[in-house]
Amino acid sequence: MQPRQFPLPLVCASPADLERFHPGPNRAAWERVAEAALAGGILYLWGAAGSGKTHLLQGACHRAAQAGRRAAYLDLADPACRSEAALEGLERMDLVCLDGLEHVAGNRAWEGAALLLLDAAGRGGGVIAASRAPLAGLDLALPDLRSRLAWGGVYGLEPLADDELAEALRLHAEARGIELPREVARFLLARHPRRLDRLVDLLARLDRESLAAGRRLTLPFVRDLLGP
Repeated sequence: MQPRQFPLPLVCASPADLERFHPGPNRAAWERVAEAALAGGILYLWGAAGSGKTHLLQGACHRAAQAGRRAAYLDLADPACRSEAALEGLERMDLVCLDGLEHVAGNRAWEGAALLLLDAAGRGGGVIAASRAPLAGLDLALPDLRSRLAWGGVYGLEPLADDELAEALRLHAEARGIELPREVARFLLARHPRRLDRLVDLLARLDRESLAAGRRLTLPFVRDLLGP
């Protein structure tokens, strides 16, 4: 499988956009990712599932593509992306985003290919890598890879507070052209896991249901769908 490349323009129903990422306590990471999307460099992001890593990586690719830069995104949860062959040719990209580094940690052949990619980034390209594990705790086979990944900065993503989650969800709704009332956002946060990725999936379901029913996302409508 080829890495997902982001052409210009990016055609996507709800593209990850850095402008629609609510940084909350993660503003420094957000600003550095936005900079790397256009200027290159090496970054490492880590955080729990649902902390926004994928949004930042895909948003960086989206911004790079909008600026006419060549960008590629690899989801390392996909087994097809875990061989060193998946990295072939990526040194010619202006930006490469590697999502889910924990899936390939310890794979010496893949790590060796990644080192070559990082060498290219040191000559003007960009690599942003992300994992659920902090860099010091990632079980890498090659110590040189750990040191290279730390060159441009290591950022741990902190969870959002409830009001920040509500604002992040509103931004995702806005990207879909949905008006999300505050009382609906509070209802969702009170009754569902406080993970933005799960809430965004739920929002997509509600969007489909509201379109099918010809209804707006009011609190009574959402309660009818999800229960009191």
